[in-house]
Amino acid sequence: MLVAGCPGRVRIMVTRIGCLGEFRDELLAASAVVVFGDGDTGGVVSVAGLRERSVPVYFVSGLRDDKFIVESVAENAVIIDGRLVRIVDGLYLAGVGGREPIMNITSLKEKLAGVRGCIVLASYFPVKGVLDSSRLGVGLGLYELADFLEDVKPCALVSSLYNPGSVWRGGMCFASVGRGCCAAALEYEDIMVCRVSCRRLGRVS
Repeated sequence: MLVAGCPGRVRIMVTRIGCLGEFRDELLAASAVVVFGDGDTGGVVSVAGLRERSVPVYFVSGLRDDKFIVESVAENAVIIDGRLVRIVDGLYLAGVGGREPIMNITSLKEKLAGVRGCIVLASYFPVKGVLDSSRLGVGLGLYELADFLEDVKPCALVSSLYNPGSVWRGGMCFASVGRGCCAAALEYEDIMVCRVSCRRLGRVS
């Protein structure tokens, strides 16, 4: 469990679309849910179920998501690839999708200029050098994302792919839900708490 300075009283849950059923109770109790795509069409129904229970859902596309999947999810969720949304006063959510990550980063640089408050960045790809090792130990994160974080300095970065877990560096929480069935919980009060739990691994960090 990692703590960083950030105001607010909001709980954001983040997971992959194929794992929505594994964390149903936690997701229904959240202030907002961020879903990473991964080419799985089965989770579209679960997204609709969350919306029916009045839980705000935000979607970040995955590398394998085609136009059909994104359009289907968009009926019940807000697509945030390259977009900035306000969760509450002083708390913002931005997304970098897997389909056009560099274009999304460029778009967000313009949108985030002058924005004040706590920014949570949800990126399908991890940043270079943090929770980005493949099974062969090769770092596969984005250099462009590292430069972007240096300019924007968000409160937290949550990514998909590779190593599930969380670390705290430079006053920022880095969390990854990995390729397995994991979820990240970002809890805001006077401080920010980041936690990643994996259902099938029985692990919390």
